[in-house]
Amino acid sequence: MNPLKLLWSFYGRIGRLAYFGGIWLNTAWAAAAVAAVVYVVHNLDPRPGEPLGVALGSFIFAGMALFAWAKLALAAKRFHDLGKSGWLSLVIAIPVFGFIAFIFLLFAPGDAFDNAYGPARRQVAPLPQPG
Repeated sequence: MNPLKLLWSFYGRIGRLAYFGGIWLNTAWAAAAVAAVVYVVHNLDPRPGEPLGVALGSFIFAGMALFAWAKLALAAKRFHDLGKSGWLSLVIAIPVFGFIAFIFLLFAPGDAFDNAYGPARRQVAPLPQPG
């Protein structure tokens, strides 16, 4: 799956492994952004009157918004794989319930059949008929 579609789209279904990989990808780019901010803050010599704080604050806010968007999109697609509404991804914003939902999404098997959110990743073979 395209990494941009994986992180930014709320449509479709993803399995447990794609969810886990998406969480790692999202965390990796967020860590890189934090490292860049730390590098900039330690290597700049701000002059009085320059709005460095406003620009840096805007960059940090945008990064946090993108991180949250990607986390919600991953959870929504994972809930779709379970046959549930993507709106349940908002549970992730509640501290204790968010951790429980995260663990649930990591380990719960998805629907093995087509559902309202998309086709199954692999088709289940029908049982052989006697006779």
